[in-house]
Amino acid sequence: MNSERRWLAVLVLVTACRPDFGLPVSVVTSPRVLAVIAEPPELRPGEQVHLRTVAGGPDGPLDPRADYAFCTSPRPLVESNVVNADCLAGATSLIATAVESTDATVAADACLEFGPDTPAQQPGQPPLRPRDPDVTGGFYAPVEVSVPGATEAIALVRLRCNLAHASAQAAVAFAARYLPNTNPSLSTLTLERDGHPVDPASVPASTEVTLSVTWPEGTAEPFVVHDAQSDALVDHREALRVSWFTTGGEIPVVTTGRGEDDATTNSSTTWQTPTSGRGTVWAVLRDSRGGVAVRSLDFVVP
Repeated sequence: MNSERRWLAVLVLVTACRPDFGLPVSVVTSPRVLAVIAEPPELRPGEQVHLRTVAGGPDGPLDPRADYAFCTSPRPLVESNVVNADCLAGATSLIATAVESTDATVAADACLEFGPDTPAQQPGQPPLRPRDPDVTGGFYAPVEVSVPGATEAIALVRLRCNLAHASAQAAVAFAARYLPNTNPSLSTLTLERDGHPVDPASVPASTEVTLSVTWPEGTAEPFVVHDAQSDALVDHREALRVSWFTTGGEIPVVTTGRGEDDATTNSSTTWQTPTSGRGTVWAVLRDSRGGVAVRSLDFVVP
């Protein structure tokens, strides 16, 4: 039987400062970008994407007026960082300022800057090596997101680029079989204690409660990855990861999920509730190709 997989807290969203080790990462004590949702979550260079930021603060959900900018500095091939540090030092192209959401056009040369495309070989020089994809075959255009009072964040928009090191036959088969990613969705976010539902309007104080989310069948989408060594297409299904946040109490295990071999449509963690007060809990669902869904629940501890 497949069991629920617990994940390390590695997010598609990358914050631009050192973490505060005084409180658990799950506790939202100041304005924070929790997720950036791109629609569609995967697109070709030159196409338009809609970006929306989900943010929270100590009093619950925020209606953020964010600044958005594309990173213009690709990560050097010799670096292992997800994003070039220059992006956080101003190497960006402004999209919009102080908006709830925005449309943006991905640069026509994005697969050259951030993907496997290589510039024309210069006379007397060896050809450049294509960039390597992630384990899902993906490449990403970084977007810097700034919300007043919160640390800067980097969201990664997945690119559809041409295959590198693929035969003509494999490239044709890939184009026919590959399904672009779509954003996942969350059906429910619920509270339970000892197997019984807990009313969010009357949460017991200083008690261990189970937080659970469910998602529809088919949320973990199938896709194929080109294996360059064998020039073959390998079937995969998306892994799903849930990040948990709260304005009060503590969530010891902040990231849970299901591996690509686990078809279960739910995930859960424990929450040590606060002593009193009102607040919010959030669940941020991410698939392994960069899709995002968010659900929140307001609570009262009498």
